[in-house]
Amino acid sequence: PRFWEVVTPVRDGHVLSCTAGVECDLCACWISPMESVHSRLRQCKTKRGRRELEKRLPKTVEDIKNCMIIRGARTSDVVQKLMRDLSLIKKPDCVTLSRKNDFLPFEDMTPIERFGAKFDAGLFVFGNHCKKRPHNLTFGRLFQYSLYDLVECGITRYQEMRTSSNAPAIASKPALIFLGQWEEGIHASLKTLFMDIFRGHLVTSINIAGIDHAWVFVARPGAVMVRHYSVAQHASGGPAPTVQLSELGPNFDLEIRRDRQPSSDLVKIATYKKKTKKARQKNLGTNVFGETVGTVHIQRQDFAKLASQTKLPKALRKRGAEVRNAQGTKRPRADPEAEADAEAEVQQ
Repeated sequence: PRFWEVVTPVRDGHVLSCTAGVECDLCACWISPMESVHSRLRQCKTKRGRRELEKRLPKTVEDIKNCMIIRGARTSDVVQKLMRDLSLIKKPDCVTLSRKNDFLPFEDMTPIERFGAKFDAGLFVFGNHCKKRPHNLTFGRLFQYSLYDLVECGITRYQEMRTSSNAPAIASKPALIFLGQWEEGIHASLKTLFMDIFRGHLVTSINIAGIDHAWVFVARPGAVMVRHYSVAQHASGGPAPTVQLSELGPNFDLEIRRDRQPSSDLVKIATYKKKTKKARQKNLGTNVFGETVGTVHIQRQDFAKLASQTKLPKALRKRGAEVRNAQGTKRPRADPEAEADAEAEVQQ
């Protein structure tokens, strides 16, 4: 098959939207990218190639999403600087495509889907500039290397990232603060987009002392304000430290222009989580103090055998006469005639 070709899939007589898939040369059927990954996994000949393909399979707990920073055919200086700052912050989970790409996400998603399959990326930021839409920045996500949603914004204010001694460590987890109304409309989609881009690796617990920078997102009607601060914690004499914020950048304001939201069926498929059955733990309970108590089942023990197997110190051991007296037996007497016969046989 010709992998990652663009075809027009037809199912049940209905023409679906074009997407990156596989067109089989034998039956001209359409295969999704995930199905092609499964087929390639079965045909894989090396262990290294199998490991790389297994990383792309669906997981119950997904890894961090790689982000593609894509440059358009025409970009302004503001767009290039902001994309450079975002790539520095997202390292090492970022792929920068610095060459000029002559396409637009709202018109043709095929190149971005191809890039997503190539670099195993689920997020992208596309920057371009034109007279109709100056300083344009497009945020988007991919599901199974196909388009999930798009939000196009315009940069109205930009302050580049500063060099500071309090710069955050690479791949450190930030604090995300959302102010305003983020529950409805396009702001809800932007909130999940910003969380996917800036949240870092998923963890079960975090040390508060390790938070060294914070992102603040303020929702306004038709616009979003984004601020980046470095966090310095000082002793306060109490249980909670004193937090001092200083502007780190990049700081920018976005004007929301247009978007493309996924269908309800696609949202249901993308947010589905397989139910995992927990292994049943037998003979476990909880006492009144909340502690876990277990029951251990063993065979009936023979205490007499245990006593015989236990090695006593020499002072406590019983002598032979004491053992015979305890058992009620006496040592048999020797027969003199039998001893004489045995000596005669030895002499002969």
